[in-house]
Amino acid sequence: MAISPQLQKRIEAVAWELNQELHGPKGCPPWGTKFVDMEQATTEVGDAIACAMLSQELQQQAEADGHPAGKCGGCGEPIPFEEVAGRLLQARRGEVAWQESFGRCRRCRKSFFPSVPSLGNRAG
Repeated sequence: MAISPQLQKRIEAVAWELNQELHGPKGCPPWGTKFVDMEQATTEVGDAIACAMLSQELQQQAEADGHPAGKCGGCGEPIPFEEVAGRLLQARRGEVAWQESFGRCRRCRKSFFPSVPSLGNRAG
């Protein structure tokens, strides 16, 4: 993915705000702080941002595409989604979490979770 100049400017503005929150009004750690320590702090923040973005994307995807009632893959009976299940996935940058509806076929009792294309399901 290419980052547009507009998004790059927004990233730089957010980075400035986060540095001020981490280090105070100066926006930088004290002189003499080891590079490895600065890198560790920024890596933790970057990982947290990546996980928050992924969690939000997955939640929005589940709400937009995964919640409408579907049909049972076993018998074709309509499946109402009456409950919500929490999902947790280990990503490269940390854990991501979201919730989605699920149901159980009243006729054949097969459990049904909506398809989530971003998790390897190519349907959709």
